[in-house]
Amino acid sequence: MVKPVFDSIDTGSDYKAAIEKAVQKGSKYETIETNITKQYKQQYIDLMREGKTDEATKLENRLLMIYNYLNEKEAQKPSTNKRIQKWYTDWLKENQ
Repeated sequence: MVKPVFDSIDTGSDYKAAIEKAVQKGSKYETIETNITKQYKQQYIDLMREGKTDEATKLENRLLMIYNYLNEKEAQKPSTNKRIQKWYTDWLKENQ
């Protein structure tokens, strides 16, 4: 049910509409958020590790908008950019 959300992230299309459609089909905002992390965490880490910081920043900015939207829908505090950047620093710690 979250594939359209992934497609919206990859293509830059309307992620809000994709998220709401997934929710209408039975997904929960929290589940969508978890699936996004599972889908994009390694991709972000790989981009950073390969020195593709422009691509990583583009992905990070897109994900931050989406995470903030999801957190707003879940009535939680908005996330900060440190959330995604932490993925890479955690990976570095594990692989040194």
